[in-house]
Amino acid sequence: MKKPTLDLVLIENRILRDGTFPVKLRVTYERCPVLIGLGISMKKEDYSRIWKSKAPRDEALTKKIQLHKDHIHRGNEILDQMEKEGIETFDFEEFKDRFTGKKLKNDSNILTMYEKIINELDSADQIGTAGTYRNSRRALVNFLNQKTKN
Repeated sequence: MKKPTLDLVLIENRILRDGTFPVKLRVTYERCPVLIGLGISMKKEDYSRIWKSKAPRDEALTKKIQLHKDHIHRGNEILDQMEKEGIETFDFEEFKDRFTGKKLKNDSNILTMYEKIINELDSADQIGTAGTYRNSRRALVNFLNQKTKN
């Protein structure tokens, strides 16, 4: 999978009530940028001092390192995880859901993983092991159905 680039940007065309501007994560893949809100806002001067100066002061440097560590590093970890899972094409929505902590798509939940493993075992003629996975999946579905009824 070709990795997208991640960067933090100050959205200067939207001023907040307190006079600051939102900082967002820009994810660029194949020259298409998508912005993800971070819930962080800064004044223009602070942003310029942190990101555009070659030798920022200690306080500004601390903010820069913290922003980088919290958001860009987390985004890179998610990209690495997606690559390890064998995802061949990048999907903005899936990345955004993973980054914001929202529920993953329906095709990446545990029940579909059970189905995938069961199909692989059936195709490898491991009928007994596939049956064990079917029973385990059925027990999990029954448990989840009982939990939602209460």
